Amino acid sequence: MSDTSDIAASNGNNLSEVDITSTKPTSFTIIIYTLYILLWTTLYIIAIHLEFGTVYLIVSILYAIWKNTRTGPKKQGEVSAYSVFNHNCEAIAGTLKAEQFEQEIRYGSLNVR
Repeated sequence: MSDTSDIAASNGNNLSEVDITSTKPTSFTIIIYTLYILLWTTLYIIAIHLEFGTVYLIVSILYAIWKNTRTGPKKQGEVSAYSVFNHNCEAIAGTLKAEQFEQEIRYGSLNVR
């Protein structure tokens, strides 16, 4: 085993879990994002001046959608939102299954397992 996995095993932590509570932005990150916004705004003003403002806005939105979509492979043991891709077709928590919906229609939501 590597040193990182030994430390994680001894602490009882799982390396695949991400701690989302410690995502406080640093001042450097804030400055970088501010510069990105200023650059985008400047280019947008130039595009408006050249009468391509709408095209620039649409391309920017499509780029943002593409950038925020994961294009890499799924991590080991990670479940998919689509149950047909999971082991034994397991559904993720919070998924409304047809059987559950049918029971709620027939018996009300209080009598569901």
